[in-house]
Amino acid sequence: MKARVISKLNKRLWPSTKNTPLPNPLNPNDIIEVIEEVDGEAVIPANNKWYKTDKGFYVWSGGISAAIEATKAQSVLPSDTASKKLPSSLILNQSVNFGGKKIKIALLDTGIFNHPALEGKIDPSRSKSYMPGEASADDDLGHGTALAGIMVGNDSQIEGLSTDSSIINFRIASSGFVNSNALYYCLKDIVEGKSGNIDIVNLSLDCSSAIIKPIQSLVNQGIANGIVMVVADGESSERNNISILENVVKVSVANVSYLAQQHAKPTYRGTFSFLNLPIKSCSLNNKYSEIKNDSAYTAVVTGIVASIIAEKNFDANANRLEKILAELKRVSFDIKSEKTIETFKPYNI
Repeated sequence: MKARVISKLNKRLWPSTKNTPLPNPLNPNDIIEVIEEVDGEAVIPANNKWYKTDKGFYVWSGGISAAIEATKAQSVLPSDTASKKLPSSLILNQSVNFGGKKIKIALLDTGIFNHPALEGKIDPSRSKSYMPGEASADDDLGHGTALAGIMVGNDSQIEGLSTDSSIINFRIASSGFVNSNALYYCLKDIVEGKSGNIDIVNLSLDCSSAIIKPIQSLVNQGIANGIVMVVADGESSERNNISILENVVKVSVANVSYLAQQHAKPTYRGTFSFLNLPIKSCSLNNKYSEIKNDSAYTAVVTGIVASIIAEKNFDANANRLEKILAELKRVSFDIKSEKTIETFKPYNI
């Protein structure tokens, strides 16, 4: 819904006047898009209501016209515009030449559906299901297909971040449930070179804590061969078991309130975090749908990593991970010095 500003208003990172105002305050007759009403500091005794805007900041409701236009709130990231071409939507601190030419990505997930946007992007000769009794690596949920679209999808509806890369499809989950044995033996084949040359492993999933130790051994073995593993680190303060792993790239998502807390009192988490916004991508049966959460943004970072490796021509050796982490910090934003939390923008936390 749209709202009209009736008096000069400061923008805040969270609903309180106790944090430093953001630049460029609102002025009378400015129009803002309100996506949520929340409780916050009572600026006057009778009014503790604040409005969260589509830009991620908060304003006190006392400076907004009571007559709010009741129009349908638009998504912060409209599925028919900004999410169509991810390379042009993503805000980076330093530019990256997207494409990831010749980079090989192993996607360990629910499988991949043969979607037109993925034509020629998936390597069928190396794809495989590790699920017991299954011959096909086809997707039964849509999760893996959506992640593949974020990374390499390219048609009139979407454009991924590493469209010149190819994906090897490894099915290690059925109906969204990860099979621990499938995950372990798939990773084992990858790091031992039985699956052919692979640069990046995308793990937009969680797993049992019982297999973290054996997986860590595989991760360390893969690092020596220049294999970079990108894992889902959870939402806000909630961590996944798989994020216990060391020597991996970790990706999380958060809401504005969580990022504001990190801004006010930063604690090192060692993850690259995004606002949790939907991304349009491929779906089953040649359709399109929106996906978000740490799964989707792990795929986003995998696409960035693929592009960085190709652009910088990083050799496949034990130094590759260290170089990748340094580049990711260079192209993302330090939450400790952030002034305005923006949409579709990576922060290092």
